[in-house]
Amino acid sequence: MISIVFRQPPVLGMCLSALLALSCSVASADDKKSGTLEADPDLSWLKEVTLKPRGHDNAKEIRPCFLKYKLSWRRVIGAGEAEIAIDRESSKVLVGTATAKSTGLARALWSYDCDLSARLDSQSLKPLGFEHSEVDKKETVTYVTEFKPGWVRTFTTRPNEKGVEETTKRTIYYGETLDLLSTILYVRSLPLEKGDKITRVVQPFDRPYLVTFKVDGKEERKFEGKKIPTIKMSISILRVNKDLSLKGYDKMKEGTIWVSDDDFRLPIEIRADIFVGYITCLLTSREYTDGE
Repeated sequence: MISIVFRQPPVLGMCLSALLALSCSVASADDKKSGTLEADPDLSWLKEVTLKPRGHDNAKEIRPCFLKYKLSWRRVIGAGEAEIAIDRESSKVLVGTATAKSTGLARALWSYDCDLSARLDSQSLKPLGFEHSEVDKKETVTYVTEFKPGWVRTFTTRPNEKGVEETTKRTIYYGETLDLLSTILYVRSLPLEKGDKITRVVQPFDRPYLVTFKVDGKEERKFEGKKIPTIKMSISILRVNKDLSLKGYDKMKEGTIWVSDDDFRLPIEIRADIFVGYITCLLTSREYTDGE
């Protein structure tokens, strides 16, 4: 799983979670506050959410695998790295884990480390639980998210002004919400033909986002020194408020993801153009780990 966090420029922070992107977690202090609630919110967007079942025949079942990614700013300055593992907990449950950290100049400006874990139903690809912890020079924050048929609830623990840990609860009453791993696996299972659009509500931390993937077509990208076929998708994001109204997300100008057009169907490159320029996350290695 890969996602990238920018808190205050020029500091590069990240917490990787492979598909969403770089962008749905581009965070700032404003994201910690609840959006302004509307008296009569427009909920017509709910009809645009892609709720079709996973596409069993369009992508092979995910096999246990191990992935490594590197993050850079403007493809010049190294900023971070992540290691991601996807495995089977049982025949019915998949689990994904990830560790990520800032590196190089970015780490000198802001030391950042994070760990993520996700569990999901291997048949429906619906999330069962998501946990995330992040550590920087100022504080340690942990998120524990529960996914239920009619709601999603996140418990966030962080130190208050006196340094005492406090836990807050945030509930969103929309049951068709995915986490980062379930989004990755759901999108990869679909046909992904040019012009296709996939829209889902995704919750990476304690706040949901409406994320739309548009398939732009096929394109070759470099991986391990050679060109391979990929599926190119553009990404757009809106914030979902507690009352399910939408709010614009102006921190990201545009986002693009290239998914390998093979049995893996996992992100080869993710790019987001945000308020400090564009950042890139590149896959550096991938391997199956089930011995088959």
